[in-house]
Amino acid sequence: MTDGISKADFARTMGVDRSQVTRWTQLGMPTLDDGNVPAARAAEWVRGNVQSYARARRSIGAREMRAAQVQHQQASFEEIARLGLWLLTQRIPGEAARVAIQAGATPQVAYTIYRRLQRRGPEVANELRADWMGLDEGEIGAFPDVGLDLDPPDWAALARAARVRFDPAAWERGAAERFGEELPPVARAPAADSAEAD
Repeated sequence: MTDGISKADFARTMGVDRSQVTRWTQLGMPTLDDGNVPAARAAEWVRGNVQSYARARRSIGAREMRAAQVQHQQASFEEIARLGLWLLTQRIPGEAARVAIQAGATPQVAYTIYRRLQRRGPEVANELRADWMGLDEGEIGAFPDVGLDLDPPDWAALARAARVRFDPAAWERGAAERFGEELPPVARAPAADSAEAD
């Protein structure tokens, strides 16, 4: 019977820590009565038991698991992007109304822009998401049209800034009478050649 080598020497031979060799002996790696390791038999045991386990981890199942993890991560990124797009559509109407007032629009015009963007926001978000994902709109769940206003303008302050009186509730009543459920369409700007010079 050949002499064995110490666990420390076997660990150096295998390129692992000595504690790993101790774990292998607990799992059934052959050892001699004196605690030394029969190098050839132990190396064969490692190839058959430990390295085959490592190969199994790199097998088809492991690759499928990694692919599923990547797919899950991609779905998480898509959900974050979807949420960001939805939040953006909820914030744009208020910002557009403030910019309209700053540009000299009346509060009535700014409010019309605001309400139109509120109404159209989820629809635009769904179109953008469908384009981004490369899907037809029917293949993806639509954004909810919950009417949530994350950034409502202070209409009283905007009216003061424009130096006019404005009552959003009166505008809503008037719009409902004139346009019914549908908000007024956004008027297109006249072509540059037909615009009157100031």
